[in-house]
Amino acid sequence: MAFQNALGPWLPGASRGCSGTKPGTCAKHGSSVYHRPALDGEALLGPLGADPKQAAVHADELMVHSMEHSFADYAQRARSIQGALLAQSSDPQHGLQLMQGAMATIESTNGVNRRTLYLGHAAAAHASLGQPKVGLDLLDEAIQTADKIDERFFEAELHRLRGEILLTLGRRDEAEDELRRALTVAQQQQARWWELRAATSPPSIGATRIDSWRPMPSCSRFMGGSSRVSTQHL
Repeated sequence: MAFQNALGPWLPGASRGCSGTKPGTCAKHGSSVYHRPALDGEALLGPLGADPKQAAVHADELMVHSMEHSFADYAQRARSIQGALLAQSSDPQHGLQLMQGAMATIESTNGVNRRTLYLGHAAAAHASLGQPKVGLDLLDEAIQTADKIDERFFEAELHRLRGEILLTLGRRDEAEDELRRALTVAQQQQARWWELRAATSPPSIGATRIDSWRPMPSCSRFMGGSSRVSTQHL
C-alpha cells in the first residue's frame, strides 16, 4: 500500500467502510461519499504498475457502484480500466474492445478526461496484437491531444510506451530518444513513479542507462508534483 499511500491527492482519503447512517454516507449503497473516487483512483493504478489483481477488484466494484447510482462517466472509466488490465494480462483483443467501447461512449458526451491515458492503453494493446504501427499512431494522437488540452499527467508514460514500441520495430535510436524524453519529462514534473518507469523500461535499453541515472533529490512524489501538471482532467 506504500505506493497508493504516496498518492494521497489522487486517492481521496475516504474510509472504505461505512455505517450507511452517518452524515456523508450513501444510504442505498452504505458507502462513503468518497467511495466512488477512491475506487476510481485505486483502480487507475493497476495498468500503471500497481497490483493488477487488486486493481481489477476495485474496477469491478467501481462498475457496480456506478451502475447502481447512474454515474455513467465513472462506469466508462471502470470499463476502460477493466479493458486495460485484460489487455495486459491475457486477452488483448477483448481488452481492446472494452477500451474502444468506453472511449466511444465518453467521446459521445464530448468528454476529454484521461483521453491521453486511454489512447496510451489502446496503443499498448495494439502492439501486443502485433500492430505496432497502429500503436504508434495512437500514441502520436495522444501526445498531440496532451498538447491541445494541456493534460500532462501521463505525458512521460506516453513517451515511454512509444519508446517500447519503437524498440520492437528495431528502431533502437528512436526508442532511446523517446525513453530519454520520458525520463526528462518525468524529472521536470518531479514525477518519481514515471521517472522510475522510464529509467528501467524496457530492460534491454533501461539496463544500459540505469547506471547513469540518478533520481532527483527533490522528487518527493511518485506521480507528479510540478505546477505544470494539470490535475483538472483527472
